[in-house]
Amino acid sequence: MTLHVKFDQDGAPIGIDWNAVEVWRPVVGNEDAYEVSSLGRIRRSKNSHGIPAGKILTPNKQPSGHLRVTLRGDNHRRDYIHRVVARAFLGEPSGPLVRHLDGDPENNRVSNLAYGSTSDNLYDAIRHGSYRNGGMVKTHCKRGHQFDKKNTYVDPSGYRVCRACQRMRERIAQQHTTDWWERFVSEYLVKGEPDVI
Repeated sequence: MTLHVKFDQDGAPIGIDWNAVEVWRPVVGNEDAYEVSSLGRIRRSKNSHGIPAGKILTPNKQPSGHLRVTLRGDNHRRDYIHRVVARAFLGEPSGPLVRHLDGDPENNRVSNLAYGSTSDNLYDAIRHGSYRNGGMVKTHCKRGHQFDKKNTYVDPSGYRVCRACQRMRERIAQQHTTDWWERFVSEYLVKGEPDVI
């Protein structure tokens, strides 16, 4: 079955409801051993290495949230599921990255993937709110203090510092120094060892 796919301005396929039916295609580079589905699942296509044909592979979740599988055989490799799905269903890459249009790295359905540039990926992240380096996007520090003109200091490297948190850190450091000095004085000076200082 040959599908002719048209793409929208974001690089996502249009005119095909990939969520309506699960379509299986050979994994590019491991055509003889694995198949990948339009829903982002990978299965064995023949018995090999003790794994029966039809067995769905269990992916490993990476710290980034992306899912990865080990493909065994002549072309033994570890690969991210979104890349495997894109190569099988979207064809040759039209950009260096495979983007998750909804920002969920575990959603590897064809309808959620598109090729694009680093810039496209960044705009996606800002659009769906997963942009982590969004210093200017964040309105509050990690302790909940608002980043406003009165409470924000921007250091020379451009990093924003919450003044309320900085005051808290300084108080804790001062308290730690004071506590240490009081313990030292009470233990040594009270016991009659003034020459220690």
